Amino acid sequence: MRYIFFVLLFLLHFDYACASAIKQTWTEEVHLEKNEIPYSIFSIQLKIDTNNKVEGELCSIVNYGNKIDCPIPFVSKLINNEIEVHFDSTFGGKMV
Repeated sequence: MRYIFFVLLFLLHFDYACASAIKQTWTEEVHLEKNEIPYSIFSIQLKIDTNNKVEGELCSIVNYGNKIDCPIPFVSKLINNEIEVHFDSTFGGKMV
């Protein structure tokens, strides 16, 4: 396993993020050749509290489900509308 450096940049207004807690899930699916089954799925779940503490989970499924890397829990802090997340991947990815 290699250590992966992952940075998420959010277009949230900083004052809004400080004023209320946020809980959101984003999912991206990639379909190849008009196949009903997605080739890959990436999802991220985030909870940001009023103190800008971030807790979440990443999930990556590729090759029609033959490679699954989830759940990957993480904890971070929202600073200047950015969240820096470090995690280990079972895919053996390279440092990004």
